[in-house]
Amino acid sequence: MKENYKIFFYLCLLAFIFGLAVASNILNIFGLVPNLLLVITVSALFFGFNTSKSLLVYLIGFASSAFEPVISFELLALSFVIILIIMSKRYLSLSNLTNSSLIIVIGTVLLYLLINYNFIIQSTYLVGLEIMLNVILFIFTIGLISFLKNV
Repeated sequence: MKENYKIFFYLCLLAFIFGLAVASNILNIFGLVPNLLLVITVSALFFGFNTSKSLLVYLIGFASSAFEPVISFELLALSFVIILIIMSKRYLSLSNLTNSSLIIVIGTVLLYLLINYNFIIQSTYLVGLEIMLNVILFIFTIGLISFLKNV
């Protein structure tokens, strides 16, 4: 039981750090920006946290990334996608690496469909790279948290 608190603490800490990284645009790699809030939320679901704790992890990242007085349409669309993913938890086994990675792929594509579906058609290569980057960061995140819980 104590181990779950450690995992949750590290998830919240990483959500805050990821939110700051989103706000500062520090991980902009040649115009390619990973979706860190999606990654950290799916990581919380991967570790088996319930809806409220997974939503709290997202909200911590959201709060630390939204320093503007007006919330952007992209952030609202991301919130919608995150809520859909969290609600799908009861229908999917997200404690499986393959299923969680697939959810990241679907979430990224759905986000682009909501924001600008033409971007998927015009820049399929960039969308594919972002999906790969999101999945790699997801695997890194769960690996890091799994390491930290044993420290």
